[in-house]
Amino acid sequence: MLEIIEANAGAGKTTTIVRKYVELLKEVNPENIALITFTEAAAADLRDRVKKELEEATDPELKKKLIYIPSAPIGTIHSFCYDILKRFGFKYRFFSLDTVVATSLEVEKFLDEVVLNVIQEFQEKEEKLLEVVLRRINYDRPRAFNSLITFLKTLVKNRTRFLMFDDSFSVDRMMERIRELYSTIPNSTEVLVNLDSKDANENAKREREISNLLLRISKAVVRAYEKKLLEENRIDYSGILLQTFELVKNFDK
Repeated sequence: MLEIIEANAGAGKTTTIVRKYVELLKEVNPENIALITFTEAAAADLRDRVKKELEEATDPELKKKLIYIPSAPIGTIHSFCYDILKRFGFKYRFFSLDTVVATSLEVEKFLDEVVLNVIQEFQEKEEKLLEVVLRRINYDRPRAFNSLITFLKTLVKNRTRFLMFDDSFSVDRMMERIRELYSTIPNSTEVLVNLDSKDANENAKREREISNLLLRISKAVVRAYEKKLLEENRIDYSGILLQTFELVKNFDK
């Protein structure tokens, strides 16, 4: 059974969740109930409130379950998924027991290295088009370069937001969806200017080239970053969610 409680701040969500959780404990053991929240602080608060409810319970059988609460799956979505990977990922070759969660400093270090290397590769292969991209971002080249780096790092850190949880979940599919979105923009611009305009056609072609270059750079950065994590036996928070999804999706296989 899955139940999502959504309400404004101060509406009593936590109190309601704790009461529902305690009700479930009358029939289900704590290890079989996942209580998920978004922050470590919120998770600690939930665990403390559950303990308090059980300590004050009049039902002796319910009170007995208090000893299981310290190890119960009450936590953030990342800690919950990480536990799944550690328990089942190794068995199904989705996860190495040597892998640890990368620190924020490690993530920044890996991203700095990967992003600069990828941009340098594209500078060597497509210097002219990359210069056009940078000028579109900002006429001040250093600022444009820094903005591109920031964009790529943000994309990698938040890559789960660009992916739909469905059967076609992949980096390739992510890029296809963004490309589909971008492809409508040049066409609309062309119509607004002049359907028969040669300049409009050339501009539309250039816009598609620019969009495609950004997509290819983004794709290369994501893949290089994930390869770097694998080489260093590290996983980041987005990777935890992505690998857990892949594990669950392929569990029956």
